[in-house]
Amino acid sequence: MGHRRFDSTLLDILMLAFTSAAASGNAGLNHRIYCMTTRDFISFTPTRLFFAPGFSVIDATMVQAGGKYRLVFKDETLRPVRKHLRVASGDSIEGPFRELSEPFARFWVEGQTVLRIGDECIVHYDQYTSRTYGAMRSQGLRTWENVSDQLSLLSGTRHGTAFEVCREVLAGLIHYQPDKKPAGAR
Repeated sequence: MGHRRFDSTLLDILMLAFTSAAASGNAGLNHRIYCMTTRDFISFTPTRLFFAPGFSVIDATMVQAGGKYRLVFKDETLRPVRKHLRVASGDSIEGPFRELSEPFARFWVEGQTVLRIGDECIVHYDQYTSRTYGAMRSQGLRTWENVSDQLSLLSGTRHGTAFEVCREVLAGLIHYQPDKKPAGAR
């Protein structure tokens, strides 16, 4: 996958958008989502802007649902307070991501991850001001059901990413020792 180059007109427009959104973030911060790509985890394309909806955003997670690529992200706007989760949709893994949803979680949440279980997606997230976690369930990431009461995590858990792995990978992770190279490693 190659990287795109931005022309100076687009950069001027983006800088204007970033500057105008900076006042709404924490201490003038104006977050947006960047990416780079790799085929081998040794060499990477240059970092590039990936998602900038015109306001400060953090914590993006992508999943395929409803025939589209869905980017679940935190609206990091402080003034006026938003600090909640939303979804943007794109036809390609590279975007562009549009069709921004209304918020689907309460204020003051972040660190979300998306788990696919059958046809459903479970988004769990850190409700950091109350030191608890919440979870929402959806089939197409358009309508939501609060399933926080069904969530069970270890005490003291903070931000994290959950993902599905086969039993062999799990066994390797459980027995992993950082000072020893895995079998077959160079």
